[in-house]
Amino acid sequence: EDGEILTRGPHVMAGYWNNPTATAETIIDGWLYTGDVGELDDDGFLKITDRKKDLLITSAGKNIAPSELERLLVSDIYIDQAIIYGDGRQFVSALLIPNFDNLKTLAEEQGCEIEVEKEMITTDSLRDFYAERVASIMQAVSNPERVKKSLLLSRPLDLAAEELTATLKVRRRHLIKKFESQLSALYEG
Repeated sequence: EDGEILTRGPHVMAGYWNNPTATAETIIDGWLYTGDVGELDDDGFLKITDRKKDLLITSAGKNIAPSELERLLVSDIYIDQAIIYGDGRQFVSALLIPNFDNLKTLAEEQGCEIEVEKEMITTDSLRDFYAERVASIMQAVSNPERVKKSLLLSRPLDLAAEELTATLKVRRRHLIKKFESQLSALYEG
């Protein structure tokens, strides 16, 4: 019903060792609830799109897989990393980590300084440029899934600050918690 992948058969484990509570939460009526969300393509192949715990549910009840939107955003040459935000909110927003080489070139071309306040880029012309690029990228998805507002982080993500995993993957929940006040401010007014 919510897109979670369920499976059953002889390949499914009997349960968690000495943990009947976890087993009862994971295996229901013989079905293993994987925690993954997916979809079947036109050829009947299963595509895993996200982890269920990472899904956002907007205030209008729309389920959104953040990793799909993040993949779209980082396909842009001006965006290195993206973190989607909007669980329980009226629209989707994002924390963007620019490609700093391209950002520097852009600022030089526009003849502007990269202004920063509280770790976020505040230069209006740069923010407008990114907003236009995000709006263009978001044409590929439905209106409720589109990123409507975003923030530009003024620095790369830092492994030492636990913003990345040891394998250099973005720690989404950690970053959302760290920048939640700035992200929440996007919904005010």
